[in-house]
Amino acid sequence: MREASDWLDDEDPRRLSRRVERVLTLLRDRSGGACDGCEATLCGHAVLFSLVLGHEDAPRCLSCLAEEAGREPRALRDDLALHLRSRECLVQGWRFANLAEGVPPEGLPRCHWSPDASAVAAPAGSRPAPASTDPAVPEAADTWDAGDIGCGDLVLALRKRVLALEAGDVLHLRATDPGAPEDIPAWCRLTGHRLVAGRHPDYFIERKG
Repeated sequence: MREASDWLDDEDPRRLSRRVERVLTLLRDRSGGACDGCEATLCGHAVLFSLVLGHEDAPRCLSCLAEEAGREPRALRDDLALHLRSRECLVQGWRFANLAEGVPPEGLPRCHWSPDASAVAAPAGSRPAPASTDPAVPEAADTWDAGDIGCGDLVLALRKRVLALEAGDVLHLRATDPGAPEDIPAWCRLTGHRLVAGRHPDYFIERKG
């Protein structure tokens, strides 16, 4: 079985180290703070969920994240937990948040799961199947060249650009970060926006209605 870090073999170790430190710094700074939506106290796992969904600048609780995404909270929770196990920087954040709550590093935290909850379906390090996309290239209402920015910065800016579109409009995103082929389809699946075409480094994302 491949470990989560195996998916990052082509990434500069120094860059990965910076990403891990950034995730841990975010957890130290934001855990225990207030949700930007409802002011509930945030656990470290909610901070990680917010990072993945593009709310690094204003973390939210699971309920508020699910409301914006139009998802049922428990289903979004489980999808996010699987995605968090697919990137080494996020795996390290998950372990850090677990340890802060007195939970085994690979366990399911009590802040979002009951103590007797069964494990999330896929094991740590498994990679979600890539989203299928229409090979036809749609007309884009806006184009954004994100260069090589990745992880939290990429999805934070992407969320704002997609929300600036009208429903049904398409954003042409160009992203050269090596994690983009996994991060962009995952972000679309989690938020409900549609990846209508994509071949690295070009992605066409339709804003949901």
